[in-house]
Amino acid sequence: MTRSIRVLHVDDDPDFGELTATGLERDNDHFTVETATSAAEGVECIERQPPDCIVSDYNLPRENGIKFLQCVREDHPELPFILFTGTGSEQVASTAISAGVTDYIEKDSESEQHEILANKIETVVEQYRAEQTLDQQRDLFKKTQQLADVGAWEWDLETQTGFYSEKIYEIYEISDGSEKSPETDIEAFYHPEDQQRLRAAFETAVETGESYDIEVRVVTDDGTEKWVRTTGDPQFENGECVRIRGTIQDITARMEREQTLESEREFVQKSLNALEDIFYYVDTEGDFQRWNQTLSELTGYGDEEIGAMNALDFFEGDHRESIKTAMGNILQTGSNVTEAAITTKDGRQITHEFRGVRMTNDAGEPTGIIGIARDITTRKRREADLMAERDRLDEFAGIISHDLCNLLGAAEGWLEVVQAECDSTHVDDVANAIDRSQAVINDLLTLAQKGDTIGCIEPVPLTALVEECWQVVPDDQATLVVDDDRTISADRSRLRQLLENLFMNAVEHGGDDVSISVGGVDDGFYIADNGVGIPDSERDRIFEGGYSTAQDGTGFGLRIVKQIVDAHGWEIAATDSDSGGARFEITGVEVSG
Repeated sequence: MTRSIRVLHVDDDPDFGELTATGLERDNDHFTVETATSAAEGVECIERQPPDCIVSDYNLPRENGIKFLQCVREDHPELPFILFTGTGSEQVASTAISAGVTDYIEKDSESEQHEILANKIETVVEQYRAEQTLDQQRDLFKKTQQLADVGAWEWDLETQTGFYSEKIYEIYEISDGSEKSPETDIEAFYHPEDQQRLRAAFETAVETGESYDIEVRVVTDDGTEKWVRTTGDPQFENGECVRIRGTIQDITARMEREQTLESEREFVQKSLNALEDIFYYVDTEGDFQRWNQTLSELTGYGDEEIGAMNALDFFEGDHRESIKTAMGNILQTGSNVTEAAITTKDGRQITHEFRGVRMTNDAGEPTGIIGIARDITTRKRREADLMAERDRLDEFAGIISHDLCNLLGAAEGWLEVVQAECDSTHVDDVANAIDRSQAVINDLLTLAQKGDTIGCIEPVPLTALVEECWQVVPDDQATLVVDDDRTISADRSRLRQLLENLFMNAVEHGGDDVSISVGGVDDGFYIADNGVGIPDSERDRIFEGGYSTAQDGTGFGLRIVKQIVDAHGWEIAATDSDSGGARFEITGVEVSG
C-alpha cells in the first residue's frame, strides 16, 4: 500500500500554486497539496503540521526562497525542500545547495513538468523516509547493544575488509581504526586456550555454512580476562561464502554469577555429603530431586538409579505405609517425624528416623518435601537393652521387696523371741543389723524403681516442703534454719526425697546437735550444715553408689540425690559451708518469688 505524501507548495502566484497542486493531485492520488503565497504563511503551515516535502518558488514577497529554506532548516534540517522556480541561475542554484536544498527544478511550459516534479517529490520523500527508518534502526541497535552488551561485526571474504560496531571496540578495549581480520583478532584478543576452538568454528562456518555460537575468553592489553559469547552466521552466494556476520556479547558478569553459584552448589553438596545422615528432597509425588552421598552408600543404589526412583520404592510392607502417611501429613501440616526401615538393594532393612518439612513456592503451594533420615539402629538396640535392664531391675526389686523383706520379717520375729528368753548385749547388735539391712533395702528399692525418672513438674513452695521433710529427721537435737521463701518448679515427690536424703546425710555425718540451713542462690537453692564437712579428695566420690563415711550409712543416699538432680536437668556441687561443714548447691532450677 502506497503511503500518502503531504506537500506544501509556496508560490507568490496563487493561480500558479493552485494549478500546480491540481496537477500533482490529479496524477498522484496519494498526494495531498497545501498552498501558501509567502514564506511567513509557509512557516505557519509547517508549525501547524509539518509536511513530507516542501516545494517553494525563489521569488517570494519580503523573503526569497533561499531565506525561506534557511528558516526551515533551523528546525527541520533533513526535511525535503525542492526549489521550484522560474528564476534560474548558477548563482541561485549554488546558494540553494549551500543552504541545504534537497533538489532544484526550473519552471518551464512543458506539460511534463508536473510529472517531473511529482517524480522528484516521490524520490526525495522515499529517501527521507528511508533515512529516518535507518536512523531509528541505528538508534535502536545502539540502545540494544548498550542494554545487552552486544556488539556486531562483519567480515567480507571477497574484499578482505571488516566492520565492527562501537561495542566490539569497547569489549576488546581498543580504538577504532585498529587492524581487523579474523586471524589477527583471534591471536590478539583471545585466550590462548580458546584460540584453536574459535579458529576451528570460523573455518567450519566458511567451509560448510554451519553457524556457530560459543563462549570463549578475551584478554585485553592490561591482562583483564573477560568471558564473551561470540556468534558467526555465514552468508553464501553461488555456493561460496562471501561474508560472515556475527555478534560478540560480554557475558563476564553472567559467568561470574554462574561460577559463584557453582561454587556455592559444590560447597552445599560437599556439606551434605559430609553428613552421616541421609539428606533428601522429593517433589510432591515423592520423586527424588536431590540427595546426598549417604543415601547411595547406605542403600547400594547409584545416583542414576535413585534419580529414577520414588521415595516409596525404598520401603516394604508396613514401613511403606508409614512413610506414605508421613508424606501426606507433611504436605498437609508442614512437618512430620516418623520411624521406618529402609530396604537396601541387597535386601537388608535399616531403621531410620525421618524428619521432613514441606517446601512451598512464592504462592504458598507445596512443591516438595525436604528432610533428614538418621540411622537409629544403635539407638533402638540401646533402647532394647535398657528395657531388658529395666525388666531385670524390676525382677530384682521384686526379689528385694518380697523375699528379703520376708526373711528380715522372720528374723525380727525370732529376735523378739530371743530378747524374751535371753538378756545378752549382742541382741541389740542383731537388732541394729536388721534395721540397717532394712534401710539398705529401702534405698536399693528407690534406686531400682524410680532411678532418674520424674513425674509431674509443678510449682513447689520450698519453705513448706522443707518443714514437712524435717519431721522425719530422727534427732531432736538437730536444728533447722530456712532463710528463703521461694517457689521452684519440680516433681514434688522426688524433691522431697532429695531434701530428706540431704537432711539425713547431715545428721549422720554432722553429729547429734548439727545445725542445718536452707537458702537460695541465683538459680537454685542450697542445704548446708555445720558438721565436719567433706574432704576435697573425697568430693568426686560422694555421689557414687555405696560410698559412705558414716558407720551406719547405706552409701546410697547421695546417689539417690544425684539421680533426682539429673532427672530434673539440674546441677549439684558439694562445697564448704561458712561454718566449715558441708554445703550442697543445686542450680539450673526454675525459680520464682
